[in-house]
Amino acid sequence: MLYQTATEQLTHRFSHIKIATTFKERLQGLLVFKQHPEQLVYVIPQCKMVHTYGMSYPIDIVFIDRCLRIVHIKEQVSANAICVSLEASHTLELNAGGVAYHKLKLGDRLCSVQFSNIAK
Repeated sequence: MLYQTATEQLTHRFSHIKIATTFKERLQGLLVFKQHPEQLVYVIPQCKMVHTYGMSYPIDIVFIDRCLRIVHIKEQVSANAICVSLEASHTLELNAGGVAYHKLKLGDRLCSVQFSNIAK
């Protein structure tokens, strides 16, 4: 599970976050939502790959490293795609347009807390 300080740091950057803590949540991701809630950032710890099989709307995917630095961004990912980043340690799923809304770019560091012991 995420350290509370890391969660607080992400909450400071993003107003609405959901952290996948169970296998089912990690597997389903945003698929459980018929329409992705506006501004929700779905955090999947220790994740280098996501799929959009079964999705009915596009999403933005942001891969971050252990230091929460953005290492890869995929915008407007439609259904039935697989996105992978070998550099990533964790993944954020956002509503399509979420990357632009939050002004995220490669190299951005989301907070100063390291995620070295997430979801062991």
